[in-house]
Amino acid sequence: MLWWMIIIAVIAAALAHGFWDHFRQSRRLAGLFAPLAVEFGGELVKPSLLAFPQLRFEVDCGRAHLGAMANSGAIGPVRGPFTFFELTLAGDTGQDLVAERGKSVQRLAGHLVGRVVPRGRARARIKTGHAEFDEAFWLDGSDHQFASGLFDRGLRQKLLGTRLPGLDIRLRGDRISAHCDGIVETRRDLDALIDIAVDLAQRCPIER
Repeated sequence: MLWWMIIIAVIAAALAHGFWDHFRQSRRLAGLFAPLAVEFGGELVKPSLLAFPQLRFEVDCGRAHLGAMANSGAIGPVRGPFTFFELTLAGDTGQDLVAERGKSVQRLAGHLVGRVVPRGRARARIKTGHAEFDEAFWLDGSDHQFASGLFDRGLRQKLLGTRLPGLDIRLRGDRISAHCDGIVETRRDLDALIDIAVDLAQRCPIER
């Protein structure tokens, strides 16, 4: 009986700590998002017991969605808390590519687990010829020429210069998303995440 009481107490303490951390992180994120909501006239979605606050607004290149999640099963095989910024463009790019920053072991694990790829679309790692970038990022997609042109010297230097951990950039059809590990703590990091996705969107040709 005593062991059951101890187990229940440990579980209750863990749940209480989880809810408190979620509340603390949600308040901090809401404080970061509020100025952006005013600046862009966006809609700030309040946090709940299960979700962090989110912000939806319009920018020149599309509809924006900013938020964070406690974990992910959608964008990778293993991932903890992360922050995301997603853009829905005015048209389809007709492309499907991913650029991931991380340790080589993490990238290898992700590729061993495998990706869901539309039938008939071959994917392979793309090297830009920029040794520092190719070492830091894993770039793959269905169109080598498009990816190499999109990730030109300027964009590669921008990505190398950012301090966002676990940076993950995805372009699929009419959507561009940028993710980073953890819950961002500063406006500087938030702006960096947004800037990367917006820069990528402005470079993409759109099929209308």
